[in-house]
Amino acid sequence: AVQGLLSYPFFDPVLTDRAFLTDPRTMARSFMIGGTFAGFIILCFGFLGIYGSMLGNCVNDGVCPESDLNGAILADVKAGKPFAVAKTMGETVLFLTAFIMILSSISTLDSTFTSTAKLLGPDMSGLWSWLNDIVTGKVSIRASTRGESIQKYMPLAMSEATDRHVWLGRLGMILMALIGTLPIMECPTQLSATTISGTVVMGLGAPIYMIGLLPDSWLWTRGTKRPLAFCTSFIFCAMMGICYQVRYSTKDCDGNLKYSYANVDFTPLTIGGGSYGMFLGTNVAGAMVSLVCWALFAKLDFCLFNEIPTLAEVNAAAAAKVKIYVADDQGAVSLIDAPGPAGESPASPGEIELLVSGSQL
Repeated sequence: AVQGLLSYPFFDPVLTDRAFLTDPRTMARSFMIGGTFAGFIILCFGFLGIYGSMLGNCVNDGVCPESDLNGAILADVKAGKPFAVAKTMGETVLFLTAFIMILSSISTLDSTFTSTAKLLGPDMSGLWSWLNDIVTGKVSIRASTRGESIQKYMPLAMSEATDRHVWLGRLGMILMALIGTLPIMECPTQLSATTISGTVVMGLGAPIYMIGLLPDSWLWTRGTKRPLAFCTSFIFCAMMGICYQVRYSTKDCDGNLKYSYANVDFTPLTIGGGSYGMFLGTNVAGAMVSLVCWALFAKLDFCLFNEIPTLAEVNAAAAAKVKIYVADDQGAVSLIDAPGPAGESPASPGEIELLVSGSQL
């Protein structure tokens, strides 16, 4: 926890990975306090580049003496490279900058191991149970995609995790450490490679902030699902980020683009004439794609693996006083308007449970 407190303000804006391991109220406080503090730190850290550019141009124009560089390379100072700029400020600032970079690297490992352990443990618990039941013949592949199986094989809440899930998470951390080290054995300069992880996951933006900003009356009925509003946004934006990473950021040991021949061109998205114009344009386009995908599927009823609702979903639909779940003669479940004349209360959750005949709630 102390390591995360020290490292995350210099790397991830809002303690995202650890925030999702806590209860919603604690997570909300983490987002607000951590985000505000991290934004301030990142803003202050950005002034290093501004100072470096000013000092580099000053020395290059002959206005400032070269001794002001304090042994740093002029080109690196003009480019705003943290270590070069910090070196011009003296050994104390250089030490602090190195310390910050080390903590940032640790935070990368921390977030990687945390998310890997949670994914392979409680999040994929249902998958391991499903594969075990398939192998042992307890359930068929076709039958396991309907009814009560959907709830049986869902991810576990953190509060329900057992020692088995902890060991699965630890095993995943070990495998991730081994697999992640392999590229470094081929080329040690991979340690200095620039990654664009934020661009890869920009599809998470619109689904989260739109639900947080819009009133409930503008969203879908409580108790229903819209997974494609999340999945399409994430998948399309992740594809954009991966393509950008492969084409423009992946380099070989000599510092040359490794896949320059890839048939991917993001130059039409360039905004402005700066060195990060194309990167900026890609992120803006990705944000727009995320918003469009969310808006497109947020209003559609189509949903994968939603034939049979859980009891919690039935109750939520009843509480909304607009829609309820009912089943036809074939057992297919659909969402309809709540029964009763105008002005009357809709059916209670208990009555709705009776209406959904044939389903396992």
